[in-house]
Amino acid sequence: MNPKTKRILGILLIVAAIVGWLICTTCLVSIWVFTPKVIQVAESQVKVVKGALEVTSSGLEITGKSLSAVAGSLETLQTTVQKTAGVIDSTTPFFDSLITISKDNLPQTVEGLKGSLATAQQGAKVIDDALRKVTNLPLIGDLLSSKGYDPTTPLDQGLSQVSDGISKLDQTFQGITDNLSSTRDNVTAVQEGISAMATNIGEINSNIKEAETVISQYQSAAESALGFVNRWENHLPQLITILAVVFSFFFIWIALTQLGLFLQGMDYSKVS
Repeated sequence: MNPKTKRILGILLIVAAIVGWLICTTCLVSIWVFTPKVIQVAESQVKVVKGALEVTSSGLEITGKSLSAVAGSLETLQTTVQKTAGVIDSTTPFFDSLITISKDNLPQTVEGLKGSLATAQQGAKVIDDALRKVTNLPLIGDLLSSKGYDPTTPLDQGLSQVSDGISKLDQTFQGITDNLSSTRDNVTAVQEGISAMATNIGEINSNIKEAETVISQYQSAAESALGFVNRWENHLPQLITILAVVFSFFFIWIALTQLGLFLQGMDYSKVS
């Protein structure tokens, strides 16, 4: 190699070594200047994370307790609604019995009563005619009645009026039957609506319990993360210091490698 070129190369090696030492020295100084600030910032951030985890854990705990209370209330409400639906459902046979009475039993009784009145009406007419004839007989009529037998309303007509009044009951019974049927249908609709409500409440309660399980899992995760932060919070300065020492040794090793370049550069630069 040309001595002049070798000398120039030696100077370049010396310059490179000096620049390397300057860089390593700057890095070493920066590491130990900024390490306390890094520790301060890291501790501050850890406190922020710790506070956020504590708030999250507390919020999840409160939410879980609230959901548990809501689930208990919904269970009570569902039980009450189901009992109400059962009570309403138990009234349906009662309405069915009333409808049967107003639709069948009472009309049949009225028909039998009308038949009996018709028979009595026929007998009453015979009796009425007989009384008229008897009271119209000389001597015997005077003994039985001084005015003769002449009622304002003959017995058969009175019974006929009673029969006509009873006949009007058919329309009354029909109206009662219609009203009872409508009431029964309304009660059935209410019972079905309440039963559907109880079913919906049960589904909502199931969803709330599922959400409660998920929240419990999140709370466990938050508590685990909080425990991890608490365990390493006090060791954070030591960890950062250890990293600073490791990087310091690295740059010292780099600086030592520059010594070989410097010596070789010195050797090349002495060539005449």
